[in-house]
Amino acid sequence: MIRSTEHAFEIIDTQLKGIPYEAIDFLRNQENSEELRKKLVFAFTNAYNGEVYYSDEYRVMLPAPLWYCIVEEKHLSEELFEPLLELFTVEEDWDLMNEQAVYLAGLLARKYPEQFVGKVLDFLEENIKSDNKKPYLYCFEALYYATDEQFDRIHSILDRDNFHWVDHYIRVLGDLQRK
Repeated sequence: MIRSTEHAFEIIDTQLKGIPYEAIDFLRNQENSEELRKKLVFAFTNAYNGEVYYSDEYRVMLPAPLWYCIVEEKHLSEELFEPLLELFTVEEDWDLMNEQAVYLAGLLARKYPEQFVGKVLDFLEENIKSDNKKPYLYCFEALYYATDEQFDRIHSILDRDNFHWVDHYIRVLGDLQRK
């Protein structure tokens, strides 16, 4: 039985095997609070940080950031825009985390279409400009929720040099069936 938010955090932060369903469910059903928002932002910011989520005893990364991604589905906030997008610049690959982050990108874009899609477009332009091949293509999910006013900017990205994920971008634009 989960006794408090702190208890749920402790379970999620330390559970190595299995899924901490009860702790996840407890946090998903909590009211938004500063404590919870800070924890979620911290988890996203440090998802691949071995100093935070590495178990010396078992010599593995702990899955806590993934569980916090699931909690985040019910606690969407603008504070998560940048930490979430930064997950898409990490060259390490954790398939489950990427899939959950893509889902969250869609949820954030649906809830904050103008703000989040605008942030995604800034993010895309920065990554194209720096000519990197980091997996920023995962944030393309947000484009499905773009406002009509954002489409000129979305289309202008196609003219950028060094756009390594242009094929995936075009597929998303094709799905949208926009002229």
